[in-house]
Amino acid sequence: MRRDQFYFTEKKEDESTRLYSLADLKGIRNDADFAKQYLSGYYGAMPILEDRLSEKEIKDE
Repeated sequence: MRRDQFYFTEKKEDESTRLYSLADLKGIRNDADFAKQYLSGYYGAMPILEDRLSEKEIKDE
């Protein structure tokens, strides 16, 4: 996939959401391991699924 096909969102403290593309970030190589770098927090927008999953489980109960 190309860098312009990856988009990230970050929730800000004021509850607004920032949307940005991997193509917007400088210094990213085309042969980079995008998934590994994303999961390690290199691009920001860290996936914090535990909080969302626990909220869903609470709503389902």
